[in-house]
Amino acid sequence: MTRQATSRRRKRKKPQRVGAKRASGLRVRRPRAIAPRGAYHRALKALALMRSGKSLSAACKAEHIKPDTFRRYVGSAIRHDKPSGRFRVAPADTLTRRLAVPTAEGEAHVTVRGIKAAREFSAHANAIAHFNRTGDKSRLKRFEGKTFRAGGRRHEFLTDPEQLMELAEADALRLDSLYASVSERR
Repeated sequence: MTRQATSRRRKRKKPQRVGAKRASGLRVRRPRAIAPRGAYHRALKALALMRSGKSLSAACKAEHIKPDTFRRYVGSAIRHDKPSGRFRVAPADTLTRRLAVPTAEGEAHVTVRGIKAAREFSAHANAIAHFNRTGDKSRLKRFEGKTFRAGGRRHEFLTDPEQLMELAEADALRLDSLYASVSERR
């Protein structure tokens, strides 16, 4: 081996372990992911696909997420039948979801915990969509007088037919997705 090759070898530094202390006393930390909410959002969508009957691997493929990442984010909401069996979705979970709910003042962003609370907002959005399609107010009656909290303020569920018609004509109702945009921070 030449002298030049051995000197190059000595100059290389060993990579430090994550969590190890440097000589200066500061810890080496892993850089945070740029958008961890994107992966969490995709994991929630994959969980919804599993609730509709897809397998874990098919749901992860459909949402472009690794099964390990899926289990890291929503692992508390799935169960294993038997050691070598399929994963099943638990009937209820306590995962946090950020939802966009239509109100009289515009869209309100609500953070809910659990599938039961998210289903309540989903039923409201479905009732609004049904009213817009058919003009039938019967599904909205369930939400009359009910309120929810968002951003430190109380909001009433939107049930007034005149307001719904105005918002629909102004194209201000966004009912295609209940989940708030991943990139928005409010």
